[in-house]
Amino acid sequence: MLALENCNIEGVANIAAYYFYQDQPEISSRMYQRLIQLGMTSPEVWNNLALCCFFSSKYDLFYSCFERAMAACNGQT
Repeated sequence: MLALENCNIEGVANIAAYYFYQDQPEISSRMYQRLIQLGMTSPEVWNNLALCCFFSSKYDLFYSCFERAMAACNGQT
């Protein structure tokens, strides 16, 4: 699917979740970064990226991603 349409948000999100649950958070984090490039800056995407950073031992990025997730929550119910 992504070979035909590499901007398919749902496809990228599914692949990101797949790699995360296959214990490959490094690959998953690249997919979540792609979602952010595509304009998906929801708290869920930032939170998932933070978890990928945590499980990849990228602790410097982990905290900043969680901060962005919290900032994206402002105004949402």
